[in-house]
Amino acid sequence: MLSRSTPFGALGDRLSIPSSAAQPFAGFEPAPPHLFHRIEDAFTRRPDSASILQGVRAFRKGRPHVRVVLVPSPKNGQHFIACEGRLEAGFALSLEIDPDVMAFRTQPFLLPSSSGRALVCDFAIQRSDHSYVVVDVKPKGQLERESVKQRMRIVRAALSDAGIPHRTITEVKLERQPARDIREHLRKGASILLSPFGREQLLTALGTRLVRVSELRVMAITLGLPVLSVERLALLGDLTFPISAPWRESTLIGATHGTDHSASHGWGTVRDVRVPV
Repeated sequence: MLSRSTPFGALGDRLSIPSSAAQPFAGFEPAPPHLFHRIEDAFTRRPDSASILQGVRAFRKGRPHVRVVLVPSPKNGQHFIACEGRLEAGFALSLEIDPDVMAFRTQPFLLPSSSGRALVCDFAIQRSDHSYVVVDVKPKGQLERESVKQRMRIVRAALSDAGIPHRTITEVKLERQPARDIREHLRKGASILLSPFGREQLLTALGTRLVRVSELRVMAITLGLPVLSVERLALLGDLTFPISAPWRESTLIGATHGTDHSASHGWGTVRDVRVPV
């Protein structure tokens, strides 16, 4: 079933899957030539006629028993990112709020294995320092299967040969509250255009005070700025807020330069509710 919906959710979880790179294992293949360039190529593909950024496995017709979710992506030129299922969609939305992520693609490249069956990773991510990381999003139960562990070892070893880190993300943190709730609200500011001047205006109006979200929203409207400028400021890392409670209009917030609050005291920024990749 092909669904053009906008799910929410997003935090990830790294599981340590031991690599057997020192001793070749069944299914291991050395990194194919130009693997790094294959990842680069994934970011140069153009969207299709429906504005969907397709991967190496097209999603237009979906796959049996797999729900395809199209996630609108401001970080990827306002095109749609095709995800297989709720967990991938939740992770994609987490990447949208991560200030250290420039762009990302799903199903980015094929990786050959000795079994003759090509492996397809879930995400390739371009970070703000222009480095790449590859991520697979799996239910925790799947990662306990030996067949899946073997596939992850093959992928990790091949990517390691190419100097590219590999991560695995599960539902353990993707579904954790209240971080999920905060991400759901903050992502609403992802498409908001806030000029450097408008950003400075709003931060100046806030000063070093702690105010409620609703109060800062009134300030934004008074300055002629978009109503969701508050969420946009948070995505830019300019705001600190409680990360142990849901995001509400009554939530207290402050400028990051004007308070001493940190995640260790129950306060943090957008970086404290994202997936670190």
